[in-house]
Amino acid sequence: MLNRMLGTENPQYFTKIYCSCGRLADIDRMACKVKKSLHKDLECARCRNLRIAREIELLDESPDAESGEIYI
Repeated sequence: MLNRMLGTENPQYFTKIYCSCGRLADIDRMACKVKKSLHKDLECARCRNLRIAREIELLDESPDAESGEIYI
């Protein structure tokens, strides 16, 4: 099934979400279902990338970053 989905924008595999930034984005239906079951926020790709960049910066600023004792 995954191979059929790659490279296609078939509407049956995607759902529209309204991101907190105001964007309307397409998201994979299965990813949406998993995120909802985990009570996570649904976000557009831009917001997701910004969040991940902030998390990486926080990890880099951590005093434990130099010693390599960070566990994710």
